[in-house]
Amino acid sequence: MYVVQEAYRGTGIGKQIWNAAISHLGSRNKGLSAVSALLPVYRDKAGFSHIADWTVDLYKLEDTSTLCKQLSKSTDSVSAEFAAFHQKSQRRLITNSDHTLDINTNRAFDNENQWKLSTTLITKELIQDVIAYDFSLHFYDRSKIIALTLNEKNCRSRVAFRGGKVVGYGCLKPNLQGLWMLSPLYADDEEVARQLFCDLLSTLSPNEQKSGVVLKSPSNNQSAISLLKSFGFEKQTYSLRRCYTQNVGQPFHNLQPTKSQHK
Repeated sequence: MYVVQEAYRGTGIGKQIWNAAISHLGSRNKGLSAVSALLPVYRDKAGFSHIADWTVDLYKLEDTSTLCKQLSKSTDSVSAEFAAFHQKSQRRLITNSDHTLDINTNRAFDNENQWKLSTTLITKELIQDVIAYDFSLHFYDRSKIIALTLNEKNCRSRVAFRGGKVVGYGCLKPNLQGLWMLSPLYADDEEVARQLFCDLLSTLSPNEQKSGVVLKSPSNNQSAISLLKSFGFEKQTYSLRRCYTQNVGQPFHNLQPTKSQHK
């Protein structure tokens, strides 16, 4: 993130911050998210000339109260469908840059509770489990980022477990526009995503549910986009282009709305 308070813009503070960050990163492949108005500046003047062919798009739901009721009614039936689905041989591909995971989920189960899905508040005792799961997605240690995210003011968080294994986590927090922001939200499959949505939104009071909810997703993550649309989210005009100095990084291709930075 690169922001200077409006009152201090034009004083050179931003340039000092930028130069310090670029110097710190050295020869690494640097990446940033650019709004349309600033894309020519980053691309033509700052050396971020490698532009992704996908965008990071903002989705918004104006009122969550109806969705909360729908999700609470559908959770049980969806869980039953996925339990049967997971008992069959399935391979799930997750790609992130040059990394590919081929996960064989064909396993024997001792009992039907093996695949029972539940979410719980992310406590201090569970943070390391969340960090380990996050590492499996991003392939580097984001423990500091996760700790800062969980400690944001009025942040509500949930981690999802299935068979004693972390299969997703998410956070819901207010942003500067007076909306609720889902950031981040990661899920191994649609059932997990729906459960996290339901349980995070259920932390809102009836009055809070009337406020809008936003989050972002890469434009080529069709699973996430389809799920958002089924929930009633609508794509907004606000969009970001990913720009890099050396080569274009790739977003996740499993069912994961991306971490939102819309504050």
